[in-house]
Amino acid sequence: MMKKMTEYVALASPKGGVGKTALAASIALLLAREGHDVLLADFNFSSPDIALHLSINNPPQTLTDVLKGHIPLNGALYSHKAGLKVLPASQHSHSHELFPLLHKHLPYLAEQADIIIADFPSRADAQVLNLLATFDKSFIVSSNDRTSQRRAAEFEQNLRKLNPGRVFHIINQVRPLPSPERTSDVHGVFHVPFDAEFHEALHKGNLHSLFNKPTPALNYITLILRKVFPERIKPGMKIGTLIS
Repeated sequence: MMKKMTEYVALASPKGGVGKTALAASIALLLAREGHDVLLADFNFSSPDIALHLSINNPPQTLTDVLKGHIPLNGALYSHKAGLKVLPASQHSHSHELFPLLHKHLPYLAEQADIIIADFPSRADAQVLNLLATFDKSFIVSSNDRTSQRRAAEFEQNLRKLNPGRVFHIINQVRPLPSPERTSDVHGVFHVPFDAEFHEALHKGNLHSLFNKPTPALNYITLILRKVFPERIKPGMKIGTLIS
């Protein structure tokens, strides 16, 4: 595991369609609203949607160009109006073969921010697991169905064999709305409810517009951050205008 001041946080899943990228963007936005220096990086070359969710349309230079050696890392960084840096991947060139090159670039990310939030590809192979094992914290995301949860649990178990550190499981898009007491249990499993307003903003590429009013999903994500980042989110402190 990396032992440095910069904290590396990953969002991963063995399958797509579980809302992983939306959670990555939300966590990054909320931490930035709390005043932290955050960089949101898109490692998901198969479905590079971070830029779309944050209304960064067709970025001319991306992480893909960095890994190909065309530009330096800071040439692909974008400052978002919500107060965080974004490192998008190319929306036109799904270069899966570049994924192994990410490892050597991680130290350079540390020069850009205090917290790195990385959206990983939706797969569970050795390349993904080995890179995840270098991160300080990992959120494994599943949907609410049993098959998705089982696959996520197997993925989490394999990751813990490489790094028994801080690994969490988020069960996303839960219906009906879970009680706040179900936000987490002793095993580090978190629940985030389905939220129609949240998903509408997401599909419009306007997720950051929700951060001045409470919605169920953002409230529960805020609770998760308080549990996982106690040193960064002080007890009783509000994030933006979300729950107190």
